[in-house]
Amino acid sequence: MSRFTAQPAQTPDVWFADAAAAGLQVELELAAAAAAVRQLSKLPTPTFMAINCSPDTISHPQLRRLLADVDPRRIVLELTEHIQIVD
Repeated sequence: MSRFTAQPAQTPDVWFADAAAAGLQVELELAAAAAAVRQLSKLPTPTFMAINCSPDTISHPQLRRLLADVDPRRIVLELTEHIQIVD
């Protein structure tokens, strides 16, 4: 789960909604994914990590680059439930 220390203190869903409203959803999701991946080595093998992303982030080339050197058995990409997908 994402944690934010910036003020004002808000829950992660508010930070992500604010980022989306400002047109920065993908950037925040990529930053959160990068922070999560940096922590993966602290988890015992074969523990996996789930990363929740919007469709735009999942298809973004920067996410592919971020995950290029990560063992795919250790990452599960989850499609966020906060955005309706037409197809």
